[in-house]
Amino acid sequence: MNRIYFFSILLLVYLLHPILCLAGMSQKADSEPGRYPIWDGKGWGAIDSKGKIVVKPVFLDRFNFSEGLAPVENKEGKYGYIDLNGKWAIPPKFAFAFPFSNKRAEVRDENGKIGVVDERGNYVVHSNYYNSSQWSEGMASVAVKAKNDSFDKCGCWGYVDDTDKMVIRPSFDNAFPFMNGAALVIQDEKYGLIDAKGNYLVKPRFEDAQNSRWGIFIRQGAKWGAMDKTGKFLIKPRYEEIGGAYDSDPFSVNRMVVKAGGKYGFVDSKGNLVVKPLYDYANSYDPKTGLAGVGLNNKFGFIDRNGNLAIPFQYGPPNLEQWGNNEGYQFDPLFGLSAVRKDGKWGFIDQTGKVIIPFRYDEIGFFSSEGICPVVLYGKRIEGDPEMKLGYIDLKGNYIWKADHDI
Repeated sequence: MNRIYFFSILLLVYLLHPILCLAGMSQKADSEPGRYPIWDGKGWGAIDSKGKIVVKPVFLDRFNFSEGLAPVENKEGKYGYIDLNGKWAIPPKFAFAFPFSNKRAEVRDENGKIGVVDERGNYVVHSNYYNSSQWSEGMASVAVKAKNDSFDKCGCWGYVDDTDKMVIRPSFDNAFPFMNGAALVIQDEKYGLIDAKGNYLVKPRFEDAQNSRWGIFIRQGAKWGAMDKTGKFLIKPRYEEIGGAYDSDPFSVNRMVVKAGGKYGFVDSKGNLVVKPLYDYANSYDPKTGLAGVGLNNKFGFIDRNGNLAIPFQYGPPNLEQWGNNEGYQFDPLFGLSAVRKDGKWGFIDQTGKVIIPFRYDEIGFFSSEGICPVVLYGKRIEGDPEMKLGYIDLKGNYIWKADHDI
């Protein structure tokens, strides 16, 4: 299995049990016992945080739990949902199924149409639509059939509520989830902002945009800035990149990553430059340690909130092709550890730079809130790709489970 596919597994695992993704997403307490995908050479199953197999490895594709359920495919090619013990909670009857979010899940029928089901598998929104967004604030955007089966400038996106009622009529070329009572929409290739009744708060005029809890990040021409829900600029568009373009909750210790003149620095919530753009790479500050990972001349270290070097530039580059071209290392907010790479191997350090888990892994993921992290060791090469053995370690670097088979 190639490296990119493996990292897609790690990413999906830790979207469900994140301590911290590299965009700076904060962690909330788990609402369910942890489940971690495993491969026994024949099928995919799952273990708990003690390494006990709780879902037998009998499934052809790996899966991830969300809100206590995981979409899986049976031998006949139908999708349903299993519970935390691997038993069918919703029988396999869909052509495809997506993870649950806010007690709703998107499913597809044999005709490719999309519907939304509840935790019992009952349709909340029937299969009348051709696309949809994540359920948020009691609504989801949906696309009705487009002219000539094309969704380009289709004017076919609107919003339904959880009674399957179309509450905002289809009139947009694309529509995104609501956040804080506002949603981004696209009309004639420009982004605008609407309220929960479908009225424009900001008419479409931006080339790109990203909603966040703090404000709306927008791009005018080649420059990024930020505005509030009335369209008033919070940060005028003057940066090549801005943290909010990648992160729904961008500020940490009142600092946010920006790019200017080809280098990365940090601004405060008023847009004032507080750490000069000096770095080739930068990541969000960790609120617990007050440190941010930065890179310069292909070496990585950490700075404090004032830009002073806290941990020297001594680490090799992370897998930037996977994690984004502006990102470096970052500490998690619960355990105060950061995965770093040295001499081609991965390990973990604390906020003083002390090595907590030695550099011995070829690939590494993120710690869950239960203190479990996926790791991989390379073996012999097979047709150009190395043999890869998946395992899970605890906060001391001890294995709770280790595969006997290549993944």
